[in-house]
Amino acid sequence: MLPANARPIAFILTRDRAALLPFYRDVLGLPVTGEDDYGTVLDARGLELRLTTVEDHVASAHPVLSWNLPDLRATVADLTAKGVTFLIYDGFGQDEAGI
Repeated sequence: MLPANARPIAFILTRDRAALLPFYRDVLGLPVTGEDDYGTVLDARGLELRLTTVEDHVASAHPVLSWNLPDLRATVADLTAKGVTFLIYDGFGQDEAGI
């Protein structure tokens, strides 16, 4: 059993951490709380999120991180206005906004 004070850490793997960082820091607004040889650490609303470089990483064909939002449509509209493109996946029944 994990100790009661054990906290989860999420990892986002990438070949190019410097290219990925502006999205999480500037677009999503997650503050950087540290950086070392293994990754850049961000505060994802209390969850430690590490952007970690893996030289031979192959990106997943599906989302790897999700958010519980009070107003999904407003958030999608805001992010779209900032230049974020939402992917439409076959068979998921998404609308034109990617929801």
